[in-house]
Amino acid sequence: MNFYDNRLSPRVKYAGHAVSIDEDRKTFQRVGRGTEGVANQPDESGVNWFEQYWFAGNHPAIGGSYPENEARLSDISLQWMLDAAASTGLKFDPRYTHLYPDPTGPQHDERQSWLLRCAGVRLTDIVPTATLHESVARRFEARAVLHHDVMKPYRPLSLREHENVRQWYV
Repeated sequence: MNFYDNRLSPRVKYAGHAVSIDEDRKTFQRVGRGTEGVANQPDESGVNWFEQYWFAGNHPAIGGSYPENEARLSDISLQWMLDAAASTGLKFDPRYTHLYPDPTGPQHDERQSWLLRCAGVRLTDIVPTATLHESVARRFEARAVLHHDVMKPYRPLSLREHENVRQWYV
């Protein structure tokens, strides 16, 4: 998938990009943002203006499309966004944010219908040094998490070579 322009404007003072580890639908190909090699790297003045973190869950789980009682993974990425926004001076009323982040929250499968299964699978290419959100390690440490309709350890194929979690693959 190509976009005309995926670079951030120099006018942007801060940008954050939450990326899904577990999205495997061909129609949801990951598109990089920003300038290559600058994510999570402070600039010459020491400011980290572009942060990109990988989160457990598929695309809707990161963006928050599931019913409230199934949204524990999306509460993690939303909390990250709120913390980042607050650090830039953005004000919001915390009385309206009712978050219950849980790294062991349920993982959904958007390809459960036969029609979507026919659409194809595409594993996400994640470089072995990509910045994983701290909740990903806690998900790996859990004995089992709900994957669609089965309890099992969290071991996505796309992270088998990642430097921070490869020890979990046996």
